[in-house]
Amino acid sequence: MAAASNGFDGLAESPVCIVTGGASGMGFAVLQHLVSLQWKVTVVDYNEALGREVTGPMGDQVMFIKANVADYEELCSVYSQTWKKWKRLDAVFANAVWIKLYVLVQ
Repeated sequence: MAAASNGFDGLAESPVCIVTGGASGMGFAVLQHLVSLQWKVTVVDYNEALGREVTGPMGDQVMFIKANVADYEELCSVYSQTWKKWKRLDAVFANAVWIKLYVLVQ
């Protein structure tokens, strides 16, 4: 059986993706899949402890950044840090959600 293609055969370097909400749930599943395809991934999550826990074992192929995706400046920093580390950006998986819960009935 042939190895899975990373979708960028023939490129000199691995493709790079930013995954927001990457420390858990669907974002984490996408992270695992991209890593298996040899992508380099910037994982963005507001939960720093969980983010570092899940990305630590993945080594240099993954960079974790704690950020609030609802904050424009923090999101700009994510893009800047990704570009500084890998000098490219091929995809963004915008999975994070920021919600406020309100008590409607007391």
